[in-house]
Amino acid sequence: MRPTATAVRPICLASALLALAGSSLAGPGIRVATWNISNYAGGRVADIQGTVYGVVPVGLALAGKTMDPDILIVQEMASEAAALSIINTLNTAPGSPGDWDMEIFTISPDTSSAFFYRTSKIENLGSTVAVFGGSISGPPRHVMRYDWRPVGYTANSARTASFSVHMKAGSTATDLSRRQVEAVAIRDYITAMVNQPVFSGINFMILGDFNIGAGNEAAYQTMTAASAGVARVFDPINTPGSWSDSLIFRFVHTQDPATSAGMDDRYDQILCSSNLLDGQGLAYIGNPAVAYSTSTWNDPNHSYRAWGNDGSSLNNPLRTTGNTMVGAAIAQDIIDSATTAGGHIPVFMDIKVPCVAAASAGSINFGTVYQGSLQERTLTVLNNGNVSLWTAAGIDAVTHSLAASGPFTAPAGTFNAAAGTPGTAHQIGLDTSTTGLKSGSVTITTDDPSNPTIVVSLSANVVPPPSCPGDLNNDFVVNTADLALFLGAFGQSVTPGTSGDLNNDGVINTADLALFLGNFGRTC
Repeated sequence: MRPTATAVRPICLASALLALAGSSLAGPGIRVATWNISNYAGGRVADIQGTVYGVVPVGLALAGKTMDPDILIVQEMASEAAALSIINTLNTAPGSPGDWDMEIFTISPDTSSAFFYRTSKIENLGSTVAVFGGSISGPPRHVMRYDWRPVGYTANSARTASFSVHMKAGSTATDLSRRQVEAVAIRDYITAMVNQPVFSGINFMILGDFNIGAGNEAAYQTMTAASAGVARVFDPINTPGSWSDSLIFRFVHTQDPATSAGMDDRYDQILCSSNLLDGQGLAYIGNPAVAYSTSTWNDPNHSYRAWGNDGSSLNNPLRTTGNTMVGAAIAQDIIDSATTAGGHIPVFMDIKVPCVAAASAGSINFGTVYQGSLQERTLTVLNNGNVSLWTAAGIDAVTHSLAASGPFTAPAGTFNAAAGTPGTAHQIGLDTSTTGLKSGSVTITTDDPSNPTIVVSLSANVVPPPSCPGDLNNDFVVNTADLALFLGAFGQSVTPGTSGDLNNDGVINTADLALFLGNFGRTC
C-alpha cells in the first residue's frame, strides 16, 4: 500500500516540513535531480550553469537561492566526451563547490544516461545495465542502475539504487507496448535485487523521462500498483492522474519549455521505494500522503520541484518575464538548455540522511550512596549527524527507547534527539532499598542503521546511612521538613524508635523534642 500519513513518523514529518519552510536552496540533506538534457553533445555551457547555479533574484520567494543538486542524473547524453564536458561545466560554474565527478560512462543504443555527483557528499558505489535497450519491441535505450549513499554511512538502509529511464516516446499501440515491456523488465530486476540478502534494506528509485502521459497507462501501473510487490515505487507528491494538457497538473509539467508545443506533460518524474517515504532514516523531505498543490508551485508539504515551472506556462513555452519561481534569467537558461528542438526541465527532491546515535557516556558509576536515598544520574542520547555537511534539518532525528537492568531504572516511552542540539537527557535511577555492590546496564535502542543498540554499563555501592537522629524524611539533613513530620506525630504511641521516637520509649513527647532540637540543622 502507499505510505499513509500515519506511516510517516510524526516527529520526522514535523521537522521535515519545518525544514522546507526555513531552508535555503540547496535544501537540507541530499538533493537528487533528474534532467533529460536534450540530445546533449556538448556546449550550452552558460545555459547549463545558469540552470543549475543561477541565483533567484530579489523579490521572489526563493530569492538568493539556486537549484544546486548533489546528484544529477541525466538522459540523452550523446557520448562520453559530452558527459565529461558536463563535469567541467558544473565545476567551473559561478557558485559551484567544484567537487563534481561522474560514474564510469556506459554507452547505450540511441542516447545514454549519466550519473554526476558531488564527492564531498555522495559515495559512488558503481553502476550496471539493469535492462538492455535496442530492441525494436522493447526499450530503445539501456536502463542504468546507479548505486550511491551519503558520505559517512555504511548500512544498506543508507544505500540507494537509482534507475535512470528514457522510455519510448509516442502514443501508438507499439509505443505503449514497448514502455510496458521496459516497465516489466525494471520491476522484475528490482524484485530479484531486493530479494538478495546482500541488498536487504536497500532503497531504490526510478527516475528520468518516462514519456508517459497518464497514471493509468499499463507501464506506469506495472511500476506503481500493488501488483508490483516488493518492487513497487510511489510518487512522492501523490499526484496521479491524466497529466497531459491538464490545468490542475500545470505545476508538475516538465515538457516542453522551449517550443510552441509548450509545457503540457509530466514526462519526467522521480518515483521512490516505500522505505524512502516512511519518514525514517534516509527519507524524502515532505509528506507523501498529501498531493502536490494545484494552486501554487511553492507547496510547503514537498521538497519536490519541477525547476522553473511556476504554473503559468500551460501549452506555452516556459514563462520568462514574470516567472515567480526562478525569474527571467534562469527560466531563459532552462529554455536554452532544452534547445529549439524542444526538451525538458529538471526535476528534483530533497532527502534527509540517517541519524548518528551516541550516548554521553559508556558507563555510569553512581559511586557510594546511602541506603534509602533518592539517586538519579543523567544520561544524554546524542545525534552526531554531520550538521555542517547536511544541515540539522537534513538529518533524521534519533528515535530511541531505553531499558534498564538490575536495580536500575530508565524512563519508559519513545524519545527523539535532533541533530544540532545538546541531545535528549534522561534520568537513570537506582533502587537503594538494599545495601551492597550493584551492577546493571541501560540499553538504548535507536533507529541509527549503523548503531541500532547502545549499551551503557551501570554500577553503584549502596551502604547503610549514618546515624542521624531527627532526619525523619531520610534526606540526611535535620530541618523544618523533618520538624513538620515530628509535630504531626507528636503525642502518639508508636513502635519504639520510629516516627520521631528518638529515645526509643514508644511515645513521641517533649523528651524526644529536646533531642530533636539538639540535632536541628545537622547535616549527616
